[in-house]
Amino acid sequence: MLSPHWGNKVWGSRALSANRSGQRGEEMGEVTSSRVGLTRRSFLKTAGAAGALGLAGAAGMTSSSNWLAPVEANADEGAEERVAYTYHQKHCRGNCMLKCTVRDGRLCKIEPNMAAAKGFQSVCLKGLSEIQHVYSADRIQSPMKRVGERGSGEFVAISWDEALDIFSENVKSCWDKYGKSSVYLAAATESEISNMRNIMQCGYTSYHGIDIGISNGLAPMFGFKAASAVNDIRDWKNCKTFIAISLNFIETSLTHSRHYFNAMEAGMHTIVIDPHYSSMASKSDEWIPIEPGTDGAFYLGMASSIIDNEWYDKAFMRDHTTFPFLVSTVDGTMLESPEGDFMVWDPTTSAPKSYMETNDQTPLEGEFDYEGVTYATAFTLFKEGQKTQSVEWAADVTKIPASEIERIAKM
Repeated sequence: MLSPHWGNKVWGSRALSANRSGQRGEEMGEVTSSRVGLTRRSFLKTAGAAGALGLAGAAGMTSSSNWLAPVEANADEGAEERVAYTYHQKHCRGNCMLKCTVRDGRLCKIEPNMAAAKGFQSVCLKGLSEIQHVYSADRIQSPMKRVGERGSGEFVAISWDEALDIFSENVKSCWDKYGKSSVYLAAATESEISNMRNIMQCGYTSYHGIDIGISNGLAPMFGFKAASAVNDIRDWKNCKTFIAISLNFIETSLTHSRHYFNAMEAGMHTIVIDPHYSSMASKSDEWIPIEPGTDGAFYLGMASSIIDNEWYDKAFMRDHTTFPFLVSTVDGTMLESPEGDFMVWDPTTSAPKSYMETNDQTPLEGEFDYEGVTYATAFTLFKEGQKTQSVEWAADVTKIPASEIERIAKM
Protein backbone atom coordinates (compact mmCIF):
# COMPACT_ATOMS: atom_id res chain seq x y z
CA MET A 1 0.00 0.00 0.00
CA LEU A 2 1.23 3.48 -0.78
CA SER A 3 0.91 6.51 1.43
CA PRO A 4 -2.52 8.18 1.77
CA HIS A 5 -0.93 11.22 0.11
CA TRP A 6 -0.50 9.10 -2.99
CA GLY A 7 -4.20 8.24 -3.23
CA ASN A 8 -5.40 11.77 -2.58
CA LYS A 9 -3.09 13.46 -5.05
CA VAL A 10 -3.19 11.10 -7.96
CA TRP A 11 -5.71 8.42 -8.79
CA GLY A 12 -7.75 8.16 -5.60
CA SER A 13 -9.75 11.31 -6.26
CA ARG A 14 -10.56 10.19 -9.79
CA ALA A 15 -11.74 6.78 -8.59
CA LEU A 16 -13.86 8.39 -5.91
CA SER A 17 -15.53 10.83 -8.28
CA ALA A 18 -16.18 8.06 -10.80
CA ASN A 19 -17.90 5.96 -8.19
CA ARG A 20 -19.98 8.84 -6.93
CA SER A 21 -21.56 9.21 -10.34
CA GLY A 22 -23.93 6.83 -12.08
CA GLN A 23 -26.02 4.16 -10.42
CA ARG A 24 -24.00 3.68 -7.22
CA GLY A 25 -25.40 6.78 -5.55
CA GLU A 26 -28.90 6.16 -6.89
CA GLU A 27 -29.33 2.50 -6.03
CA MET A 28 -27.61 2.33 -2.66
CA GLY A 29 -30.23 0.90 -0.32
CA GLU A 30 -30.58 1.60 3.41
CA VAL A 31 -30.04 -1.04 6.10
CA THR A 32 -30.34 0.63 9.50
CA SER A 33 -29.63 -0.77 12.97
CA SER A 34 -32.34 -0.38 15.58
CA ARG A 35 -29.69 0.95 17.92
CA VAL A 36 -27.46 3.20 15.82
CA GLY A 37 -27.89 3.90 12.12
CA LEU A 38 -25.49 1.86 10.02
CA THR A 39 -25.89 2.03 6.26
CA ARG A 40 -23.64 1.75 3.27
CA ARG A 41 -24.00 5.46 2.71
CA SER A 42 -23.37 6.46 6.32
CA PHE A 43 -20.62 3.87 6.55
CA LEU A 44 -18.65 5.49 3.74
CA LYS A 45 -19.53 9.01 4.78
CA THR A 46 -18.60 8.59 8.44
CA ALA A 47 -15.42 6.69 7.68
CA GLY A 48 -13.76 9.97 6.76
CA ALA A 49 -11.80 11.06 3.74
CA ALA A 50 -9.03 8.45 3.89
CA GLY A 51 -11.24 5.48 4.72
CA ALA A 52 -14.00 6.38 2.27
CA LEU A 53 -11.44 7.04 -0.43
CA GLY A 54 -10.02 3.57 -0.13
CA LEU A 55 -13.44 1.86 -0.02
CA ALA A 56 -14.98 3.88 -2.82
CA GLY A 57 -11.88 3.52 -4.96
CA ALA A 58 -11.94 -0.22 -4.47
CA ALA A 59 -15.61 -0.29 -5.42
CA GLY A 60 -14.69 0.51 -8.99
CA MET A 61 -12.42 -2.53 -9.27
CA THR A 62 -15.17 -5.12 -9.63
CA SER A 63 -14.23 -5.62 -13.25
CA SER A 64 -10.75 -6.33 -14.56
CA SER A 65 -11.49 -5.05 -18.05
CA ASN A 66 -10.40 -1.49 -17.27
CA TRP A 67 -8.40 -2.03 -14.12
CA LEU A 68 -5.90 -4.40 -15.77
CA ALA A 69 -5.93 -2.75 -19.19
CA PRO A 70 -2.44 -1.87 -20.46
CA VAL A 71 -1.31 1.73 -20.49
CA GLU A 72 -1.48 3.22 -23.96
CA ALA A 73 0.82 5.98 -25.12
CA ASN A 74 -1.19 9.06 -25.97
CA ALA A 75 0.47 11.94 -27.76
CA ASP A 76 -2.61 14.17 -27.63
CA GLU A 77 -2.24 17.48 -25.87
CA GLY A 78 -5.13 16.49 -23.62
CA ALA A 79 -3.39 13.37 -22.27
CA GLU A 80 -2.86 13.58 -18.55
CA GLU A 81 0.49 12.65 -17.01
CA ARG A 82 1.31 13.45 -13.41
CA VAL A 83 4.18 12.78 -11.03
CA ALA A 84 3.75 12.06 -7.32
CA TYR A 85 6.54 11.99 -4.75
CA THR A 86 5.60 9.49 -2.09
CA TYR A 87 6.82 6.57 0.01
CA HIS A 88 5.89 3.12 1.16
CA GLN A 89 3.84 3.83 4.23
CA LYS A 90 3.94 0.58 6.21
CA HIS A 91 6.11 -1.91 4.38
CA CYS A 92 9.30 -0.27 5.63
CA ARG A 93 8.14 2.51 7.95
CA GLY A 94 8.23 5.05 5.13
CA ASN A 95 11.83 4.37 4.09
CA CYS A 96 11.13 3.55 0.44
CA MET A 97 11.16 6.98 -1.19
CA LEU A 98 9.37 6.76 -4.54
CA LYS A 99 8.82 8.96 -7.58
CA CYS A 100 5.65 7.72 -9.32
CA THR A 101 4.46 8.62 -12.81
CA VAL A 102 0.74 8.30 -13.59
CA ARG A 103 -0.42 8.39 -17.20
CA ASP A 104 -4.09 8.49 -18.12
CA GLY A 105 -5.08 7.51 -14.60
CA ARG A 106 -2.73 4.54 -14.28
CA LEU A 107 0.54 4.11 -12.45
CA CYS A 108 3.07 3.41 -15.19
CA LYS A 109 6.56 4.06 -13.80
CA ILE A 110 8.31 4.07 -10.41
CA GLU A 111 11.74 5.56 -9.85
CA PRO A 112 13.84 6.42 -6.79
CA ASN A 113 12.79 9.72 -5.25
CA MET A 114 15.89 11.90 -5.37
CA ALA A 115 13.97 14.92 -4.07
CA ALA A 116 14.20 13.61 -0.51
CA ALA A 117 16.96 14.73 1.84
CA LYS A 118 20.20 12.87 1.16
CA GLY A 119 20.08 10.84 4.36
CA PHE A 120 16.63 9.53 3.47
CA GLN A 121 17.15 8.64 -0.20
CA SER A 122 16.57 4.90 0.03
CA VAL A 123 14.60 2.46 -2.07
CA CYS A 124 14.49 -1.29 -2.59
CA LEU A 125 13.22 -3.71 -5.21
CA LYS A 126 9.96 -4.16 -3.32
CA GLY A 127 9.25 -0.46 -3.69
CA LEU A 128 10.30 -0.28 -7.32
CA SER A 129 8.10 -3.27 -8.18
CA GLU A 130 4.95 -1.72 -6.72
CA ILE A 131 3.33 -1.64 -10.17
CA GLN A 132 3.34 -5.44 -10.16
CA HIS A 133 1.83 -5.36 -6.67
CA VAL A 134 -0.97 -2.99 -7.65
CA TYR A 135 -1.86 -4.44 -11.06
CA SER A 136 -1.08 -8.12 -10.53
CA ALA A 137 -3.51 -10.52 -12.22
CA ASP A 138 -3.45 -12.52 -8.96
CA ARG A 139 -4.65 -9.60 -6.88
CA ILE A 140 -8.23 -9.90 -5.65
CA GLN A 141 -10.12 -7.07 -7.33
CA SER A 142 -13.51 -7.39 -5.66
CA PRO A 143 -15.19 -8.83 -2.55
CA MET A 144 -15.40 -12.62 -2.64
CA LYS A 145 -18.34 -14.58 -1.20
CA ARG A 146 -17.95 -18.20 -0.13
CA VAL A 147 -20.47 -20.45 -1.91
CA GLY A 148 -19.14 -23.88 -0.91
CA GLU A 149 -18.29 -25.50 2.41
CA ARG A 150 -15.74 -23.76 4.61
CA GLY A 151 -12.31 -24.80 3.42
CA SER A 152 -13.49 -25.82 -0.04
CA GLY A 153 -12.03 -22.70 -1.64
CA GLU A 154 -15.23 -22.02 -3.58
CA PHE A 155 -15.89 -18.29 -3.94
CA VAL A 156 -17.67 -15.97 -6.33
CA ALA A 157 -17.02 -12.28 -6.91
CA ILE A 158 -19.72 -9.92 -5.65
CA SER A 159 -20.21 -6.16 -5.82
CA TRP A 160 -19.29 -3.81 -2.99
CA ASP A 161 -23.00 -3.02 -2.61
CA GLU A 162 -23.74 -6.67 -1.84
CA ALA A 163 -20.69 -7.01 0.40
CA LEU A 164 -21.67 -3.95 2.45
CA ASP A 165 -25.23 -5.28 2.70
CA ILE A 166 -23.92 -8.55 4.16
CA PHE A 167 -21.61 -6.67 6.51
CA SER A 168 -24.25 -4.28 7.83
CA GLU A 169 -26.84 -7.04 8.26
CA ASN A 170 -24.43 -9.18 10.28
CA VAL A 171 -23.34 -6.29 12.47
CA LYS A 172 -26.96 -5.29 13.10
CA SER A 173 -27.85 -8.87 14.03
CA CYS A 174 -24.98 -9.05 16.54
CA TRP A 175 -25.84 -5.66 18.02
CA ASP A 176 -29.51 -6.56 18.45
CA LYS A 177 -28.84 -10.00 19.93
CA TYR A 178 -25.69 -9.48 22.04
CA GLY A 179 -25.02 -5.74 22.25
CA LYS A 180 -22.27 -3.63 20.73
CA SER A 181 -19.55 -5.25 22.80
CA SER A 182 -20.08 -8.45 20.79
CA VAL A 183 -18.38 -6.94 17.72
CA TYR A 184 -14.59 -6.89 17.54
CA LEU A 185 -12.68 -5.41 14.62
CA ALA A 186 -9.33 -6.89 13.59
CA ALA A 187 -7.68 -5.28 10.58
CA ALA A 188 -4.36 -5.33 8.79
CA THR A 189 -2.17 -2.38 9.65
CA GLU A 190 -2.11 -1.08 6.09
CA SER A 191 -5.89 -0.85 5.81
CA GLU A 192 -5.80 2.37 7.84
CA ILE A 193 -9.34 1.94 9.22
CA SER A 194 -8.60 2.50 12.90
CA ASN A 195 -11.34 5.16 12.89
CA MET A 196 -13.79 2.29 12.44
CA ARG A 197 -13.56 1.55 16.16
CA ASN A 198 -15.29 4.88 16.80
CA ILE A 199 -17.85 4.41 14.05
CA MET A 200 -18.85 0.96 15.27
CA GLN A 201 -18.06 1.60 18.94
CA CYS A 202 -16.27 -1.74 19.20
CA GLY A 203 -12.98 -3.27 20.25
CA TYR A 204 -10.15 -3.03 17.74
CA THR A 205 -6.70 -4.37 16.98
CA SER A 206 -4.41 -4.38 13.97
CA TYR A 207 -2.23 -7.15 12.66
CA HIS A 208 1.07 -6.64 10.92
CA GLY A 209 1.59 -8.63 7.75
CA ILE A 210 4.70 -10.78 7.47
CA ASP A 211 5.88 -8.74 4.47
CA ILE A 212 5.61 -5.41 6.25
CA GLY A 213 8.74 -5.94 8.31
CA ILE A 214 7.33 -4.76 11.63
CA SER A 215 6.48 -7.80 13.73
CA ASN A 216 8.89 -9.93 11.74
CA GLY A 217 11.91 -7.72 12.19
CA LEU A 218 11.47 -4.05 12.96
CA ALA A 219 9.56 -4.13 16.26
CA PRO A 220 12.09 -6.28 18.13
CA MET A 221 14.86 -3.97 16.99
CA PHE A 222 13.20 -0.81 18.30
CA GLY A 223 11.09 -2.17 21.14
CA PHE A 224 7.82 -1.03 19.53
CA LYS A 225 5.76 -3.59 21.45
CA ALA A 226 7.47 -3.19 24.82
CA ALA A 227 9.59 -0.43 26.31
CA SER A 228 10.60 2.29 23.88
CA ALA A 229 14.16 2.12 22.67
CA VAL A 230 16.26 5.23 23.20
CA ASN A 231 18.99 4.45 20.66
CA ASP A 232 18.65 5.44 17.04
CA ILE A 233 19.21 2.62 14.56
CA ARG A 234 22.28 4.45 13.27
CA ASP A 235 23.85 4.00 16.71
CA TRP A 236 24.36 0.31 16.01
CA LYS A 237 27.84 1.13 14.72
CA ASN A 238 28.84 1.65 18.37
CA CYS A 239 27.56 -1.81 19.37
CA LYS A 240 30.10 -4.56 20.07
CA THR A 241 27.80 -7.60 20.14
CA PHE A 242 24.48 -7.89 18.34
CA ILE A 243 22.17 -10.85 19.07
CA ALA A 244 19.14 -11.36 16.81
CA ILE A 245 16.73 -14.08 17.92
CA SER A 246 14.16 -15.48 15.48
CA LEU A 247 13.88 -12.47 13.21
CA ASN A 248 14.93 -11.83 9.64
CA PHE A 249 15.54 -8.11 9.79
CA ILE A 250 17.65 -7.51 6.69
CA GLU A 251 15.01 -9.16 4.50
CA THR A 252 11.80 -7.86 6.07
CA SER A 253 13.19 -4.35 6.60
CA LEU A 254 15.37 -4.00 3.54
CA THR A 255 15.86 -0.25 3.64
CA HIS A 256 17.13 -0.39 7.22
CA SER A 257 19.65 -3.12 6.50
CA ARG A 258 22.35 -0.66 5.47
CA HIS A 259 22.70 0.40 9.10
CA TYR A 260 23.24 -3.24 10.06
CA PHE A 261 26.02 -3.65 7.50
CA ASN A 262 27.56 -0.30 8.46
CA ALA A 263 27.74 -1.53 12.04
CA MET A 264 29.35 -4.79 10.97
CA GLU A 265 31.97 -2.85 9.04
CA ALA A 266 32.62 -0.84 12.20
CA GLY A 267 33.40 -4.06 14.09
CA MET A 268 30.07 -5.23 15.50
CA HIS A 269 29.97 -9.01 16.07
CA THR A 270 26.62 -10.47 15.02
CA ILE A 271 24.95 -13.66 16.25
CA VAL A 272 21.71 -14.88 14.68
CA ILE A 273 19.72 -17.49 16.63
CA ASP A 274 17.02 -18.93 14.40
CA PRO A 275 15.54 -22.35 13.59
CA HIS A 276 16.27 -21.85 9.91
CA TYR A 277 19.19 -20.45 7.96
CA SER A 278 17.64 -17.11 7.06
CA SER A 279 18.94 -14.27 4.91
CA MET A 280 20.04 -12.52 8.08
CA ALA A 281 21.83 -15.64 9.29
CA SER A 282 23.72 -15.79 6.00
CA LYS A 283 25.01 -12.25 6.59
CA SER A 284 25.99 -12.71 10.25
CA ASP A 285 29.21 -13.77 11.97
CA GLU A 286 27.47 -16.71 13.65
CA TRP A 287 24.30 -18.71 13.09
CA ILE A 288 23.05 -20.87 15.95
CA PRO A 289 20.00 -23.09 15.31
CA ILE A 290 17.37 -23.25 18.06
CA GLU A 291 14.34 -25.47 18.63
CA PRO A 292 11.28 -23.53 17.37
CA GLY A 293 9.24 -21.82 20.08
CA THR A 294 11.93 -22.00 22.78
CA ASP A 295 13.25 -18.42 22.67
CA GLY A 296 11.99 -17.82 26.22
CA ALA A 297 13.98 -20.77 27.56
CA PHE A 298 17.10 -19.41 25.87
CA TYR A 299 16.66 -16.03 27.60
CA LEU A 300 16.09 -17.71 30.96
CA GLY A 301 19.21 -19.82 30.49
CA MET A 302 21.23 -16.69 29.73
CA ALA A 303 19.81 -15.01 32.85
CA SER A 304 20.81 -18.01 35.02
CA SER A 305 24.29 -17.97 33.53
CA ILE A 306 24.66 -14.25 34.27
CA ILE A 307 23.44 -14.76 37.85
CA ASP A 308 25.57 -17.85 38.54
CA ASN A 309 28.72 -16.09 37.33
CA GLU A 310 27.77 -12.68 38.79
CA TRP A 311 28.18 -10.99 35.42
CA TYR A 312 26.09 -8.02 36.48
CA ASP A 313 26.57 -4.50 37.78
CA LYS A 314 25.29 -4.52 41.34
CA ALA A 315 25.40 -0.73 41.72
CA PHE A 316 23.39 -0.19 38.54
CA MET A 317 20.81 -2.80 39.53
CA ARG A 318 20.45 -1.20 42.97
CA ASP A 319 20.09 2.36 41.69
CA HIS A 320 18.14 1.89 38.46
CA THR A 321 15.97 -1.25 38.73
CA THR A 322 13.24 -2.69 40.96
CA PHE A 323 15.53 -5.46 42.23
CA PRO A 324 16.02 -3.92 45.74
CA PHE A 325 12.27 -3.37 46.23
CA LEU A 326 10.67 -5.30 49.11
CA VAL A 327 8.18 -8.04 48.24
CA SER A 328 6.01 -10.02 50.64
CA THR A 329 7.00 -13.70 50.75
CA VAL A 330 3.40 -14.50 51.68
CA ASP A 331 1.34 -13.02 48.84
CA GLY A 332 3.92 -11.49 46.46
CA THR A 333 2.74 -7.90 46.89
CA MET A 334 5.29 -5.08 46.94
CA LEU A 335 5.55 -3.03 50.12
CA GLU A 336 4.38 0.55 49.65
CA SER A 337 4.45 3.66 51.84
CA PRO A 338 1.22 5.56 52.66
CA GLU A 339 2.26 7.98 49.88
CA GLY A 340 2.45 5.13 47.37
CA ASP A 341 6.24 4.84 47.15
CA PHE A 342 7.73 1.37 46.83
CA MET A 343 10.04 0.50 49.71
CA VAL A 344 13.61 -0.72 50.09
CA TRP A 345 15.38 -1.88 53.25
CA ASP A 346 17.40 0.57 55.40
CA PRO A 347 20.06 -1.38 57.37
CA THR A 348 20.85 1.62 59.58
CA THR A 349 17.32 1.77 61.02
CA SER A 350 16.31 -1.87 60.38
CA ALA A 351 13.14 -0.61 58.73
CA PRO A 352 11.78 0.07 55.22
CA LYS A 353 12.25 3.42 53.48
CA SER A 354 11.20 4.93 50.16
CA TYR A 355 13.07 3.75 47.08
CA MET A 356 13.73 7.45 46.43
CA GLU A 357 16.22 7.28 49.33
CA THR A 358 18.23 4.39 47.89
CA ASN A 359 21.97 4.73 48.54
CA ASP A 360 25.10 2.57 48.42
CA GLN A 361 24.05 0.87 51.69
CA THR A 362 20.72 -0.35 50.32
CA PRO A 363 20.86 -4.17 50.12
CA LEU A 364 20.21 -5.82 46.78
CA GLU A 365 19.57 -9.18 48.39
CA GLY A 366 18.14 -10.50 51.65
CA GLU A 367 15.00 -11.25 53.70
CA PHE A 368 13.69 -8.90 56.42
CA ASP A 369 10.90 -9.02 59.01
CA TYR A 370 8.68 -5.97 59.39
CA GLU A 371 5.46 -5.75 61.39
CA GLY A 372 5.09 -9.53 61.47
CA VAL A 373 5.58 -10.01 57.71
CA THR A 374 8.70 -11.37 56.00
CA TYR A 375 9.84 -9.40 52.98
CA ALA A 376 12.52 -10.30 50.45
CA THR A 377 14.09 -8.15 47.80
CA ALA A 378 12.84 -8.69 44.26
CA PHE A 379 16.32 -9.82 43.26
CA THR A 380 16.37 -12.47 45.99
CA LEU A 381 13.08 -13.88 44.72
CA PHE A 382 14.25 -13.67 41.11
CA LYS A 383 17.38 -15.70 41.90
CA GLU A 384 15.29 -18.28 43.74
CA GLY A 385 12.97 -18.63 40.76
CA GLN A 386 15.88 -19.11 38.38
CA LYS A 387 17.10 -22.23 40.18
CA THR A 388 14.71 -24.42 38.19
CA GLN A 389 15.73 -22.72 34.92
CA SER A 390 19.41 -23.46 34.82
CA VAL A 391 21.69 -23.27 31.81
CA GLU A 392 21.52 -27.06 31.55
CA TRP A 393 17.71 -26.93 31.58
CA ALA A 394 17.73 -24.30 28.82
CA ALA A 395 20.15 -26.39 26.77
CA ASP A 396 17.82 -29.39 26.96
CA VAL A 397 14.82 -27.30 25.86
CA THR A 398 16.48 -25.25 23.11
CA LYS A 399 18.95 -27.89 21.85
CA ILE A 400 21.69 -25.27 22.07
CA PRO A 401 24.69 -26.57 24.07
CA ALA A 402 24.99 -25.12 27.58
CA SER A 403 28.53 -23.93 26.77
CA GLU A 404 27.14 -21.88 23.85
CA ILE A 405 24.40 -20.31 25.97
CA GLU A 406 26.97 -19.36 28.61
CA ARG A 407 29.41 -18.02 25.98
CA ILE A 408 26.75 -15.79 24.43
CA ALA A 409 25.60 -14.59 27.86
CA LYS A 410 29.16 -13.61 28.72
CA MET A 411 29.53 -11.68 25.46
